[in-house]
Amino acid sequence: MKYIAKYLFLIVFSFAASILIYSHFEKLQVADKDDTLVLKEKKENNFSVGLDYTIDNPNVILNPYGSSPLMALVIFNTKEVTSPVVTIEGKNGSRDLVQTFAAAKTHILPVYGLYPDYDNVLIIEAAGKTKKVNIKTDKLPSDFYINDQTTDSSFYFVETTDGKYTAIRDDSGEVRFYINGNYR
Repeated sequence: MKYIAKYLFLIVFSFAASILIYSHFEKLQVADKDDTLVLKEKKENNFSVGLDYTIDNPNVILNPYGSSPLMALVIFNTKEVTSPVVTIEGKNGSRDLVQTFAAAKTHILPVYGLYPDYDNVLIIEAAGKTKKVNIKTDKLPSDFYINDQTTDSSFYFVETTDGKYTAIRDDSGEVRFYINGNYR
């Protein structure tokens, strides 16, 4: 009888401990699959392509997700399938950034590498046409400070001294992208 009571106690204790452990780890889930950053952005930003956007009149959305102020989306349609090419003109003799995108008729092009506090010039080429678009960006945040560094690579990741921003600098030391949030 003594052994039956011990086994019964162990079974009840194990069952209760399992429930407590499960409920503890259930609360520690990093993110619900419906609350991931990408899905949240899709829910909050319904980028309507529409037939009225063309290469002559593209829809340009600066910082479309609210987390990357030096990024834009360029949205337009073409009558034929084409591979658009987007060039961001370099500043003060820096090299241009050129990106070729997949062939399609509906184009939602992410453009990374804009300069802060600058009237960036984009050249969009598609379907035998060329369109020049200017995108004016805001200054870097007042608390954005990184140590001056030099590098031999074209682009490199840096973090502000307080760890608040993660950024990318080009080979001229210019900030070309940053994220305003803690996404580590």
